[in-house]
Amino acid sequence: MTKFVILFFTIFLIFNNIIVSSTPIIKRHGPFLSCEGIYPNKIDNFLVSPDKLANGQQVFVKFTGFRTVPINIGATCEIVIQRDDGLSVLQSNVDLCGNSVGINCPLGPGDSQINMSFPMPLNGPTTATPATTTNQTATTIHKYSMAFSIKNADQSYLSCVLGFVDMA
Repeated sequence: MTKFVILFFTIFLIFNNIIVSSTPIIKRHGPFLSCEGIYPNKIDNFLVSPDKLANGQQVFVKFTGFRTVPINIGATCEIVIQRDDGLSVLQSNVDLCGNSVGINCPLGPGDSQINMSFPMPLNGPTTATPATTTNQTATTIHKYSMAFSIKNADQSYLSCVLGFVDMA
């Protein structure tokens, strides 16, 4: 039995390395990790959909965690999506209670499972200056990061996560 388990994991690791090294990474969502700092409410799992975010579409977020500090009426989610060169794609404050499905604020201490949505802007960033190049086939590939934090009505930060998202 032990030989079978060792053989299985060896084959799995080899197969995994072949697939990872031979296929390009298309999906970059996550991992979403806690931001630096101390936040009383923890977000353990954070999911964003659709897989590729685009201008004008509705974005859905689902997160789970544990609240040690209540979330009060008037709490907001600060959402920032930024390109790797510093260009801001989205900066938004969304009413947490008003844009969440099936929750009634205030939310006392305990487990959290919150589903919410927010719109992406209709137009892309307009402050960017295009890079000058003589190569007509050159394209710049950018990485996009997303910071998602919850701020209580008294403006104190309750939680924060940061990760990567794909943009169309």
